[in-house]
Amino acid sequence: MIERALSRPQRTIVVNAPSSSPAGKTLRQAEVEEIRAALDKHGSVESAATVLGLSRSALYQKMRKHGLRRS
Repeated sequence: MIERALSRPQRTIVVNAPSSSPAGKTLRQAEVEEIRAALDKHGSVESAATVLGLSRSALYQKMRKHGLRRS
């Protein structure tokens, strides 16, 4: 189990700051956008979770936290 966790690919999220906001997006905004994009692109929660490097239950928790629903 430790080997599996260490071999999981790391994802880097780059958030570009819009010119009107020097601070850019908040972590919450970036996370919501990434989750929505993965769900839209992959359709199922299980596939989106895999792409995001999360377990299915962790993705469901994040969806509840941000008030997101499956399409």
